[in-house]
Amino acid sequence: MARSPTIAVFSGIGGAHASRAQVFAQAGSFLAKKGARLMAVEGVAGLPLTTLSAARSASAEIEIVVSDVFQVPKALSEASVIRSANLEDRMRIMRERADAIAVLPGALALANDLYRATLMEPGVPPVILLNHDNAFEVLRGFVVDVFTHNHPNPDRVMQVADSLEDMWNRIQRLKLVD
Repeated sequence: MARSPTIAVFSGIGGAHASRAQVFAQAGSFLAKKGARLMAVEGVAGLPLTTLSAARSASAEIEIVVSDVFQVPKALSEASVIRSANLEDRMRIMRERADAIAVLPGALALANDLYRATLMEPGVPPVILLNHDNAFEVLRGFVVDVFTHNHPNPDRVMQVADSLEDMWNRIQRLKLVD
């Protein structure tokens, strides 16, 4: 049996849209119940506390990569913590440790973090975008029309999922889990 995958989660912080906060919590619980270990990087968008807290409540292992001054919230007091002052180093650590990147809808700062995490770097884990409320519909077109022509194995790099179940199925097809 394969080990549990480590999924780096990028999402908004959950406060602005109640429906998105609900999706963030559902994603954390869902991935935890599937046996995934979750990790997150403190970036421009902050740390996805709603997602991580829900995963922790569902008994998931959590790892966070944060700045030297970040105060770990009580809800994540049992999380494994890696500290680095430099954002690019935090993103590099995530790339080295994650098996896949799950991207949930979020604010523009989320796009900045995702760009920093994946930009032209070797060894980037596969990115799976959760297209909740068509949040990534424009990127779906990009993936199909442009991205696939420039990458020999585009499904190993970026995919768009329509639901959490679809996201998990895509993770399974990547041979990250049995």
